[in-house]
Amino acid sequence: MEPEPKTVREAKAYVGRSVLKRFKIDDRGRYQFFKGTCKEIVKFEGEICYHLEYEDGDTEDILWQDFYGVLQPLPENQQAPPSLGPSRRSAGLSDATNRLSVPLGNTGRMSTDKPTSTKRQRPIKAEPAASLQPSDDGDMPLEDLPPPPRSGQAVRGNKRKSAGGAAAAAQQAAGNEEGQEQQHEEGEDHVPKATEADRPTKRRATDDNAPAAVGGAAGDATAANNASARPRNQGFVVREHGLAGHVDRIRVENFMCHSNFELQLGPHVTLVSGTNGSGKSAVIQAMQVCLGATARETSRARSFAAFVKEGCHEARVYVTLWNVGEDAFLPDLFGERITIERSIKAAGGTDVKLLDERGKRVTVGKPRDTLFAMLEHFCIDVTNPLTIITQDKARQFLSSDTGRDSGRDKYDIFMEGTLLQRQLDENNLAGVKLQESSHRLAESAAYIKESEDAQASLQAKLKRLTEADKMLEHRDLLEKAVVWAHVREHEAAVARCSEAAEVHGPRQVELYTRLLEQLAANRDELQQRLKEHDEVVARNKELLNSHKANVENLLKEVRRAADNRSQKTRDRTAAKVHLQGLQKSQRDVNTKLAEASTVDVKVAEARKLLEEHQQKITAKKVEEERAKALVDEAMKLFEELKAQEQRMADEEMQGRNRIQHSEDMLRASLQGLKGIEAAKGNRLGAFGAVKLCELITANMRSFQRPPIGPLGAYISVTDGRWAVAAQTILGVCLRDFIVSCGADAALLNRLMAKAGYARASIITVNYGDPPHPIPPATHPGGGYPALLDVLVIKDELARVPLLNYLVDRFSVERVALAETESSGREVVYQNAAGPHVTLAVDQGGTTFHRKGGLTWIKRDHFVNARNCLLAADMGDMAANLRADLEAEEAQLGALREELAALVAQRAAKQAEMAAATQRWNQAKMLKTRLATECRRLEQNKPVVPEVEDEEHQVVMTQLQSIHQEIVDWQRELEVAQDALDIAEKEVNAANERVKEAERSFTELLHDSEVKANAKAEVEARLKDLEAMRNQAKAERAGVVSRLAALKAAMDKARERGQTAVAGAEQVCSREEGQAALARARELIEERMRDKMAKSKEWQGQADLTAEVLRQDIDKKMNPRDLAGRLSSVNKSIEKEEHKAGADKDQLRIMLADLGRALSLKRVLHARVSKTTSMLGASMERRRQLYLKMLGLVEKYVNAKFSSYMQRRKHLGSVKWDHERRQLTLIVQPKAKDTGDKATNVEDLKVLSGGERSYTTVAFLLAVGANTETPFRVMDEYDVFMDPVNRRMATITLLECARDHADFQYIILTPQDLSTVHAARQTLIEKTKMDMPPAFIKTVLIKPARG
Repeated sequence: MEPEPKTVREAKAYVGRSVLKRFKIDDRGRYQFFKGTCKEIVKFEGEICYHLEYEDGDTEDILWQDFYGVLQPLPENQQAPPSLGPSRRSAGLSDATNRLSVPLGNTGRMSTDKPTSTKRQRPIKAEPAASLQPSDDGDMPLEDLPPPPRSGQAVRGNKRKSAGGAAAAAQQAAGNEEGQEQQHEEGEDHVPKATEADRPTKRRATDDNAPAAVGGAAGDATAANNASARPRNQGFVVREHGLAGHVDRIRVENFMCHSNFELQLGPHVTLVSGTNGSGKSAVIQAMQVCLGATARETSRARSFAAFVKEGCHEARVYVTLWNVGEDAFLPDLFGERITIERSIKAAGGTDVKLLDERGKRVTVGKPRDTLFAMLEHFCIDVTNPLTIITQDKARQFLSSDTGRDSGRDKYDIFMEGTLLQRQLDENNLAGVKLQESSHRLAESAAYIKESEDAQASLQAKLKRLTEADKMLEHRDLLEKAVVWAHVREHEAAVARCSEAAEVHGPRQVELYTRLLEQLAANRDELQQRLKEHDEVVARNKELLNSHKANVENLLKEVRRAADNRSQKTRDRTAAKVHLQGLQKSQRDVNTKLAEASTVDVKVAEARKLLEEHQQKITAKKVEEERAKALVDEAMKLFEELKAQEQRMADEEMQGRNRIQHSEDMLRASLQGLKGIEAAKGNRLGAFGAVKLCELITANMRSFQRPPIGPLGAYISVTDGRWAVAAQTILGVCLRDFIVSCGADAALLNRLMAKAGYARASIITVNYGDPPHPIPPATHPGGGYPALLDVLVIKDELARVPLLNYLVDRFSVERVALAETESSGREVVYQNAAGPHVTLAVDQGGTTFHRKGGLTWIKRDHFVNARNCLLAADMGDMAANLRADLEAEEAQLGALREELAALVAQRAAKQAEMAAATQRWNQAKMLKTRLATECRRLEQNKPVVPEVEDEEHQVVMTQLQSIHQEIVDWQRELEVAQDALDIAEKEVNAANERVKEAERSFTELLHDSEVKANAKAEVEARLKDLEAMRNQAKAERAGVVSRLAALKAAMDKARERGQTAVAGAEQVCSREEGQAALARARELIEERMRDKMAKSKEWQGQADLTAEVLRQDIDKKMNPRDLAGRLSSVNKSIEKEEHKAGADKDQLRIMLADLGRALSLKRVLHARVSKTTSMLGASMERRRQLYLKMLGLVEKYVNAKFSSYMQRRKHLGSVKWDHERRQLTLIVQPKAKDTGDKATNVEDLKVLSGGERSYTTVAFLLAVGANTETPFRVMDEYDVFMDPVNRRMATITLLECARDHADFQYIILTPQDLSTVHAARQTLIEKTKMDMPPAFIKTVLIKPARG
């Protein structure tokens, strides 16, 4: 690696060097390499940057770490720049430092590994600088309206100024220190300073977490150049640390997606940026968990244990708050910082600790009580939706979900954010307490009521004695009502029986008949499947028998090989034993010769010759064994190299196949593109039929009926989602033609040959055939649409023949369309669309098949939404084909490079094989030569001198004979050993064949079991289906039987009804009976209303609705209840007649005594009631104060909201409906531009996405001005905004943060940082007030590592 230059002079050595960088060119993950050149060296914020220009005209400024990763090596005739010292590139980032935190003016610095670039988006031209400046109307000041009193101020007193006061105090303090801070910029005179115009940026995917340079360092440089034209830091001072209650840092361990992560926050504005899934929101959940929120209040989990990272046992969260100034909480104990530590166990349970500035635990009573006291002291309420606007809350307010009541949501956040809801709840609680007091007063009233009831009871007794005559009239009325109620009941029963017998019964019989037809069709299908399973099981049984016989033969072969090995082992053992005997005999003879050699010199000489000969033979055999080992080693190496070369050959073949496939795809795409371009928007071009259709038109008179085709040009779909699915099923016929007769087919065939129209068929169809009938039972069930349902053929003449052809060939009425792959699997595996549906296709073109007992899935990767021939827009298809051509060309180049490298590797491996073959042959030649030399040595016996002594001569002869036999048996032993090795290999090979046969047998046996189980399952289903069919038959027969019984019961009911009418007419006429029923109904209603009035008076129960009251009366108007009432009246009459002899004077005396006691109790009750009324009046005054405060808050929020909306030239106001708990934002978009033409918009869905998002952010800021929490958190506030509204919303946020300097703002966004830089620069130029870089701290979060 080349060392990093330390100075600009050293860096200039790389000017003119070439670079090659990969960029992401679209959202589908395709990449392309671009060549470039280093043109000059520039310096930003003290960092050396390399200005690159690419071949497509794009430019880029990058640091050394990125530059070295794309730098191309120098040619051999050039010399590299001199050594500049050790490299400063880091080897990597640990998990704890995997996040990047930089100040606003230094967003260009990064600490990363060697970049792994991805393909870029094409650069977007920047708008003119004037378009980034705010309009003159954007400086409209806030209305001169003081902020309303807040409920939070009653707790904190004077610990924090109001929003307006805080901003004024901050400006005054900043004005007193104006000019005290000087900035010194270092740099070399010969290095050009970059500006907004000469530092273009690339939209890159190399470092996804790196902030864009627009408005960053370049913006700071522009601000520095304009410093002389306006005052700096006018009315504003940046704090070095936070105020009391501000968050200093957040650290988590094993929390959600983070293993170990720490976030340092700035004292004013902290902007946290990161891609989705990087763990931004996890930091917010950590803050909520530490600062008193429950798991449910975070809206992310039901218990704290869910926050523990998967695989860990415990999570820890640390949140450090500033504790300085006069608002400090117990500064003597905690110091300038308070750290809240919360540990969470995965098994359940949490623990809270409070740490001082040194990290030591502080114990003041219970930690939780101390924590809540501290939060109350700092006015921190993380459950307030405006203190922490979570990602879910931001999505809820910024999305266009029409399923939610947005007005209710806005009202709720207004009430909760301003703490008015808490005040309202307190008022309601006081009302409940007052109601309890009233309840106790009601108990006293109940006692009075009981006395009054006793008094009324005595009065009733007197009254009943005088009203006994009225009960007689009531009894006559009820007698008439009872008999005619019986008549009405019989008539209603006859009507119900008639409806059941004439309507519902036949309908139910028809339903059972249809069910039996469907079950019969399902039974036929299952019987067909059972037949197929029987064939498969029989075939598997034959295969099992064949495999079993094969295994038995192989086992016999193993036994034969084992017997042969045993025989060879015995031969080798016999040869070895015989050789050992000869060697013993040789030793004996040598002993005799040794004794004789001391006497006879010739014997000694002969013995020496024989020993030397034997030693030579032994040495030669050792060399021969070594040669054998070399042969085996060389053979093993050759076989390994051969296997490697074969794998490379296979890979080379696969590579060539991929190249061939890529070339075919390229040619197909090119041919399709040429056809579309030649057709000039006509769909015929997609099928290459333009020339053929021209010939058909020219020869139209020669055809008996006009040909139909290509078929794909006639077919479309009702929903574009199913275009790929339709082409997957019908793709083989889209280029085909339909004609009416053979003569037309012959003529069309000649025209196809003349036009060069190949790969198409001609189908003869009778144009006069009617449409095929499609029974409903053939359609897919279970809610799956059929392919036939989505096909559209607009041509009237072609519709019937074409649909008939598609039904005949593809059975499109039985093809089920599945939304997802899982639902497609359910069609073939679980018969989700019915047993008659054996083919399904999903939206991506994946097909799901079932045939007999087999099921399989086929994925078609060729057809997609980009090249679908059934697409309606040929322009889009042409653009897609061009993009596919570019991608395919790039992929083809890469495949050819891979193939070239693979061919080179294979050639090198073949060279290694040749060398290994040569070594193998040399080893075999050496082995052969040594074996030949050994045999010659054995054959060339030594010449032994004759010995004169006859006895010695005999011994010498024996020695020579034994020596020769030893040589022969050694050779025999070698032959036996070789034969044994061969037999051992044969045994091993036979065992391997047996194992392979057993494995195949086991697999076949398992498959047979599966098929048998499938057959059993079909048999069981067939049995169940038959049982269902029998049950349906029985139920239908039962329905028919019940229907007959119902008709007989209807006749009997009619007879009973006639008898009842005859009996009732003997009592009174029908008119009198109806009048009696009406009067009885009125009496029952009067009684129930009296009862309701008493219940409402005594128990406070609500009245019944008119409908409920009517239903209760109807229930009581039946003959049984009326007869019961008649019986009760008769008993009352008897009872009153029995009591009629009582003394009325005694009842009057008892009434007088009870009246005096009741008067005394009423006086006491009146006194208590007066006290309760006074409390009620106090409660009413409190409610009025609440309404007054509510009105002030509404005015303030309205003014704030109007001010924020005027920044975008909109007019806005807020309307509250407290009765319905609704809040409406009224907006006049661009009212200042349109004037009187502007209209009020109350439904935000009418606005654009950016306007709606900006309006909601303005509303949240307006409401947030009423809260006293020392910090504000917003998660993904700009996720649905367009760039202009995102910039204006960011300007509004920054201006709000500057005006409310006492508050700390924490903003999370998945967007890049360019909007923040542009917003900051615009705000500086608009307000003529500098905003130092330290005012905004940016934090870039990379995705958390496991």
